[in-house]
Amino acid sequence: MTTWHQIRDHAIAAFGGETPNAQTEDLCITAFEEQPAWFLGTIETIELDYGNGNIRSGWGILRRRVIDNAKQRNPSVDTSTDRADLIKRAERWIHNAGLYVPDETELLDALFGPHGNLRPYASDERLRHRMVELWQANQPRAEQANRENLERAARYRAGKQPEEIFT
Repeated sequence: MTTWHQIRDHAIAAFGGETPNAQTEDLCITAFEEQPAWFLGTIETIELDYGNGNIRSGWGILRRRVIDNAKQRNPSVDTSTDRADLIKRAERWIHNAGLYVPDETELLDALFGPHGNLRPYASDERLRHRMVELWQANQPRAEQANRENLERAARYRAGKQPEEIFT
């Protein structure tokens, strides 16, 4: 997730240390909230022009483009694919590795906690329940893998040769 402060700091560096005035910053925050993809693309274009010496004030040009865009805008931001992709990734993680998480609390923390990919959706109880159900459905696989691991360890301790352990 990208924050306004990250974008602002990047733009200040890209525009040679120039900072926006309060009015320009307010316009840019609104544009970033309403049309993040357009806004980020516009900054990239201005950054290139500034770097090539074609413009002197990155924030001035950005302000003008935000105002012009607002006059002809038909806002549309589709975030459903972002959410869907994050959910698919979380489901794959549960299937491949998350099934070994020892309990529901740790699972929910891994997915929705401070470092979890689903953190923005932590208040979605249906999604939380769905992830726990998927984890529970995969528990027999985790238990089987644990049993097999314990059996291999027991054979090893019993003096079997290493090549015999994995047969």
